[in-house]
Amino acid sequence: MMDRRRFLLAGAALAAAGGVRPALAQGAAAEAWPNRPVTILVPFVAGGPSDIVARAIGARMAQAIGQPVVAENRTGANGEVAA
Repeated sequence: MMDRRRFLLAGAALAAAGGVRPALAQGAAAEAWPNRPVTILVPFVAGGPSDIVARAIGARMAQAIGQPVVAENRTGANGEVAA
C-alpha cells in the first residue's frame, strides 16, 4: 500500500505533467491549418436538400477559415460511397 508521501508526490507529478502539456501544444496551434481546400462529401445527388445545405455551410466555412470549401457529391450504394 502507498504511504501518504508517495501518494502526494505522485499527485504532484501528475499535476505538473498536466500543466506542461498545454504549453507544448501552443507551437502546434501556430501552424496554418488547413493549408489546402476542404472537401465536404455529400452522399446524395447534386441539387438536393443535402447538397444545398452542404454548399451553404461550405460558403460560411470558407469565410471563417480562409480556404476554399468544395461540396463533392458521391452518390451510390445508398450513401456508403461517401461514408
